[in-house]
Amino acid sequence: MKPLLKVGIICPCKIEYDKCKSILNLSNETNLNGRTVSSKKYKSCEVIAVFAGPGKIQCASATQLVIDKFNVDMIIDVGGVGSLVDELVYNDIIVAKEVYEYDVCEIEDYLKFKDELTSRTILSNISNEKNEHFEKVLIDKLSAIDVNIKFGNIASGEKTVKDKMTRDKLHSLLNAHACDWETSSVIKTANLNDIKALSIRVITDNADEKMEKDFYENWGNALEKLYTVLNKMFEESLLNDLVD
Repeated sequence: MKPLLKVGIICPCKIEYDKCKSILNLSNETNLNGRTVSSKKYKSCEVIAVFAGPGKIQCASATQLVIDKFNVDMIIDVGGVGSLVDELVYNDIIVAKEVYEYDVCEIEDYLKFKDELTSRTILSNISNEKNEHFEKVLIDKLSAIDVNIKFGNIASGEKTVKDKMTRDKLHSLLNAHACDWETSSVIKTANLNDIKALSIRVITDNADEKMEKDFYENWGNALEKLYTVLNKMFEESLLNDLVD
């Protein structure tokens, strides 16, 4: 009998952890090195979610903690993101391929340091054939849920993007489709540990001048959509093929 796939979920904010715990029906909540952790066993995987705290430092350290303490096979980055393209709208799910840590330098200079500042999810490290199969299966299996699944790249940095000029620049110069604070730290930490990683986030706003209003109005409902998708992925064992 194959061992259960062990998956660590890194939740930056309290609402992101609470929604995850509620919708995935996690239990066994405990405190580990100052972090709140809960878990659940599905038929083919074991999920461990951690309330990391917002920002790159807290999420990087929480990712390392989960890797060290639970010997996970995969790390998943979750949460809300702002859309950088018109094709991504509220409640759409973006599954990331590459992640760009854009706040280390000026956006215009990013390409000079692209290799060092790019983190890669498992979707960047599998064959095109396997990638296409996963995308097709994911969309087919989630067809019963009213949700749009998109694949793209995330610009990640501790800067709140809330103006059209920065929004357009991140897309045109980096080829990023969404933006957030923490994804680069989670995926980079997994990369450094040679642990498979995935980022699955939900659109909460358009990263424009209405960002703050839209974000707080949409955050809760968008997270419910995200974790409904994630729960279905675990129930259908959709991640297991990626790590085999």
